[in-house]
Amino acid sequence: MTTRFALLLVLAAVNLEAEILKVLECHDRVVQHGIESMMLAQEVNSMFGNSNVDHYISSFGSKEHTPVWISETYFGGRYTLTLQVPISIDYETCRLNGAVGNATVYLNEVTKVEVSSSGIAGATLKGGIGPRRGELSEDEWKQVVKGRGDWSILNVPITTNHPPVKHFDDFVRQAREPIRNRKEGFDNPVRQAIESLRNRKANGPDPNKDKQVQDAPSNDLECHERIVRHGIDTLILPREVNSLFGATNVDHFISKFGSKTQIPVWHSVAYFAGRYRFWLQVPISVDHTKCRLNGAMNSATVQIDQITNVDTSKPGAARARTEGLWTLGESEWKWMIRNHGDWSVVKVPIRTNAPVKGFEEYVRQERGRPLHERQEEFDKPIRQAIDALAYPSGGTTGRDR
Repeated sequence: MTTRFALLLVLAAVNLEAEILKVLECHDRVVQHGIESMMLAQEVNSMFGNSNVDHYISSFGSKEHTPVWISETYFGGRYTLTLQVPISIDYETCRLNGAVGNATVYLNEVTKVEVSSSGIAGATLKGGIGPRRGELSEDEWKQVVKGRGDWSILNVPITTNHPPVKHFDDFVRQAREPIRNRKEGFDNPVRQAIESLRNRKANGPDPNKDKQVQDAPSNDLECHERIVRHGIDTLILPREVNSLFGATNVDHFISKFGSKTQIPVWHSVAYFAGRYRFWLQVPISVDHTKCRLNGAMNSATVQIDQITNVDTSKPGAARARTEGLWTLGESEWKWMIRNHGDWSVVKVPIRTNAPVKGFEEYVRQERGRPLHERQEEFDKPIRQAIDALAYPSGGTTGRDR
């Protein structure tokens, strides 16, 4: 492959990155408009201070899911508050149309924070505080706002005179980092890469190309493995999955890796409790030239399938029948993680005492399948929603299968 042709392929991928940046910029414009126009967001800012609140939108650009406005903050040295409200967006003008449903506010208390040897701060949460395990209606939230932050109006036991939980600030900083530092950690490096590649195109082949090739991986599979390792080291989401299920019980891989027209998706897959299959999926940006992960580009989704029967009548061809599934947004996943893996807080009825016969054989078979088969299978259910991220107005480009 000539240097010029290789550069054209890279630029084709960069064009997609440029489109993704436009989507992220649109997201930021909608958020800014929402802060200026939506009373709920202003109320959270007024109560906790603008610099202490993160506002963002889950399912932004999705054709299948209603986008949800999220305002998130941490206060009192031990508490978390998340306000969520479904919204409508004008993607043509990148403005917020308004709320399309009532808001819900979630309150929780951090009881302990442990910092691992690698510096990761893990929090243990009480599981919600106040009525209905910390879930407040919009009307109840309005009462607290009207009372100028007096939580006793709702009998919510907020204490402000206790010492902060040890390492609470470390936990808060790490939780806020992906949102607050997205521009620095993702947008700016992608822009720099785009500018650099465009300059290379204008100036001709890079005289240092031979040295770069020597440092490059020998094939796509090796590059994929390097990016997965980098993702496990740098992304919070895969580490959360590993922490919940155990690193040896989780498979991480990337679908549409190397595609010139479609956004790659990170998958973390685990099987647990003798009858469930867990998927976490998040669209990502990949630097193929360095075989490194730039970062996540939108919210993650989680799906849990219940396996009710495994047919092992044919050796080596175990077939599973599933019945029912649960889908969680990233905010719900985070809520469950903050509650120390308590699935009940997100209304997922996990049974831990009813293993399905043949489940372990099925799991061994699934985890042993060729990587490309698993990539394609796990990619299909999410592909339409992920492509909507890059083309929120409904436009498309050619698709590679």
